[in-house]
Amino acid sequence: MKNNIVFDDAAIEILMSGMNSDAVNKIEKWIVEKYKTNKKTLSFRKATLSKLMEIVDIERISAKNKFNKWFDYKYKLSENEIIFLENLIEENELSLTLYNEQTLTTKFIAPVLNKVKFSNKRIKDWYGYKMRCELNNYILNGEPDFV
Repeated sequence: MKNNIVFDDAAIEILMSGMNSDAVNKIEKWIVEKYKTNKKTLSFRKATLSKLMEIVDIERISAKNKFNKWFDYKYKLSENEIIFLENLIEENELSLTLYNEQTLTTKFIAPVLNKVKFSNKRIKDWYGYKMRCELNNYILNGEPDFV
């Protein structure tokens, strides 16, 4: 019994780095024949607008006032919320530009997200779970930081 192998972008880049285009084409042809797939993979991390436009029809809709209701919403911060945000900024302002992604997430973004109280019956926050989608002969996959 054959096991299916999923080649993501990173694995393919490692396997094919340093090869000439003829060798790359031969390997791609072999993979398609061997595993009976002609699906290409795209990781979320490498998904640019132009690459996504190859997969699905994306049409730019110019609606400058689309989010006016959101942005015009008058929310009054409580004194506790103001203090929380001021303290968070003060604790991190000198280091924010030095933080790598993980440190920024842990020290600055996570405390704000934890204030949202996602854990209810209708909304759940997910961090770093693997996701995969097959769409129009492409396999989209990755581990989003936050969903």
